[in-house]
Amino acid sequence: ITDSSYAALMTAKFDVNKTLAFWTPERMKSAKPLMPKNIGFRNKTRSGAKNAKIMVDDDDQTLSMDPFDNPNNPLNYPIGMLFFSDPETGEPQVCTASVFNTENGNIGMTAAHCLFNDDGIQFNNIAFSPGFDDPDGFTLQQYTGANGWRLGLEDDNIVTTVFGYPQNGDMPDCPKDGFHLCVMVNTVERRDTEYVIPGVNLGDGVSGAPWTIEHDPNRNLGYMYGNHAFYNTEENQSESTRYNPEDFNDLLEYVSEN
Repeated sequence: ITDSSYAALMTAKFDVNKTLAFWTPERMKSAKPLMPKNIGFRNKTRSGAKNAKIMVDDDDQTLSMDPFDNPNNPLNYPIGMLFFSDPETGEPQVCTASVFNTENGNIGMTAAHCLFNDDGIQFNNIAFSPGFDDPDGFTLQQYTGANGWRLGLEDDNIVTTVFGYPQNGDMPDCPKDGFHLCVMVNTVERRDTEYVIPGVNLGDGVSGAPWTIEHDPNRNLGYMYGNHAFYNTEENQSESTRYNPEDFNDLLEYVSEN
């Protein structure tokens, strides 16, 4: 990734021209994977509120959506690199993000700590690559394709595919330089409030990466059910939160309308 014209804004709050001008090829190459603190979310959230056990019992909530496959694309590429800069230091950093299927067509998913710093201040110059330049009114997912999504998985051994841009960690056959997209397939275990991959560190730079099931390598699409939060050093496991269906659908509706 060396050309900022291939980066698309994740939010309309930023000035497009200013953000694209910020991401010169030199800045993109110098961006470092964000290294989150091992904060955990089993017993608390950033606000200090306890997590509630997720109960899937509301028939009004959408629990699944099929992938969006554009047959005109030779291959879908819904997963990419999220660029941003720290508002306090100006340091360019990166995470992993993905496009998932919505009526809006322009919504991506990443980890919260890839959007806000520890003080709750939103990062600057947020851009997503691969992205799009929208001269013809197409949505993002019409260019990239989009993963489907499925909520409330109750299996105990979930065969999961994870793509990301690790700088270190346990992804196999990966240069681990923070700029090559790597993949790992592993078995995930379910907990009350999170999904975990025991004994595996997915690596710095993979924060926000989608955890997907039923991945089709021919079309490069699957069903997202979580996204990588962090590596828990105390438990020696990679973790993803379990989405609350009501919160997920409410947030999706809000983002689609704003």
